[in-house]
Amino acid sequence: MRSALLAVFLVGYIGCYAQPDWLNPASLEDLYPNKSYLVGYSSLEKSEGPVLIALDDVIDFAILNLGESLFLEVVSASDETASEYFLPNSISRQVLYDGGMKVETHYDSINEIAYAMAYLKKKQLIKPVFIELSNALNEVKSGLNQMQSDDDPDSRELSRLSAILLLAKARSETLPRLGVSNPVILKTTQINLYDNLISERLSKAKTASSLSIDERLKIMVQSIINESDIKAFQLAPTTYKNTDLVSTFSGYLEDELIKVLPEYEVEVVEESKFKLISSYWLKDDNVLVAFSLKQFDGEEAVNVFASESVFIPKADLLEKGLVFYPDERHVSRVRSEFLLNKANGGVQVNLTTQKGTRRLVFESGDDLSLYVSTTRPVFISLLNIWDDGTQVLMMENYYIGKDRINQTIELPFEWNVKCPCGTEYIKLIAEKNPLTPMAIEKDENGFKVVVKDFRENVEGIRARQKDLQSKQKDFYFGESHLVITTTQ
Repeated sequence: MRSALLAVFLVGYIGCYAQPDWLNPASLEDLYPNKSYLVGYSSLEKSEGPVLIALDDVIDFAILNLGESLFLEVVSASDETASEYFLPNSISRQVLYDGGMKVETHYDSINEIAYAMAYLKKKQLIKPVFIELSNALNEVKSGLNQMQSDDDPDSRELSRLSAILLLAKARSETLPRLGVSNPVILKTTQINLYDNLISERLSKAKTASSLSIDERLKIMVQSIINESDIKAFQLAPTTYKNTDLVSTFSGYLEDELIKVLPEYEVEVVEESKFKLISSYWLKDDNVLVAFSLKQFDGEEAVNVFASESVFIPKADLLEKGLVFYPDERHVSRVRSEFLLNKANGGVQVNLTTQKGTRRLVFESGDDLSLYVSTTRPVFISLLNIWDDGTQVLMMENYYIGKDRINQTIELPFEWNVKCPCGTEYIKLIAEKNPLTPMAIEKDENGFKVVVKDFRENVEGIRARQKDLQSKQKDFYFGESHLVITTTQ
């Protein structure tokens, strides 16, 4: 794909001296209204190497942000549980290109900053998404028909079909945000039928047989290796329902895989473009763990080499004292009240860590480094929201001036991750003017704890921002967030 885009890059580079209208985030809504378009916008400071490499990288980020914008639309429009099947990478790059995605670039040779914007019309995405939905359901139907006369269903085949059905559900959830409301096109009835059939057959399958967890993982690993022929990859944390949540079961599963993989001459490496991604769900009396061996280009998955899944009886995990069911109240709370209501009042700000932005897992005692980039001068404040809703003020009214915009800046503070373990959130709030100081009081450990309830606090800030924007034409604000899991 990169070589195919070379001509696009050259055109963008040759015309770099005329600054495009889309470069101003405030004008994006006029050019590409949210009602009709999906947009991904990115900027990147050029370091070493040719301009084309910088443009290549910034395009990758723009396309990733485009997919993320659709993800936010789908999840924010769903109720607390309906969106659990839709992942940030549920829409592949190929589907975006099939939907008519366009990419534009600009290189600021004076400041050495590369810009890119990816965009497409929502209606054009309907056809490729529907094709993938239909193909997934046809594969599930074919697999179930082959098992029709089997009195002893193959649990491994059923788990594979269940994973494919999750893809179909994700596609079905995408279509309403593209303007489709017809239940026939959404194939909701068919999805529910296959879901019930798989659940019924799984209850009859010998998933609670004498196979140990170790033996089940060996079967899965053998299948992954046979399908991919890749013998060195990185292990990603096993998360719950494609959220950022992990549990004691997650850590146990990773430890077991590290023991099993060497038996198949597989090397587990810390940094690799190949990653074994896994996530788990509860299905009846079993825990379904879905695995995918993917190739990554930065944070973008560009190829899937193998997929497999395994059922582990809940009884086996309970016997080992493993917790496999994180408290979903945190997930629903974050989705409905906090993270997905992402404010953007004219400035785009991005917050990241030394480990990136997704599936962030830190052990107690790890150092946390935070980096921020912004498209306009801003004052930023950071809130660390703990698992119980406590808000700790990490930083207040740190200024990023015009000379540092569109750069990745490391924030000047030291932060050490500590238990209590669980899920915590870091919220970045940015404004043109200094934020009104938050009411705080220090706890026994010296933390600056915000007195107001976190929802009341954030909603109050947003209401103030919108009021100021209505009164001051040049006022702007923005937000960013991270979800972090802390383990022992």
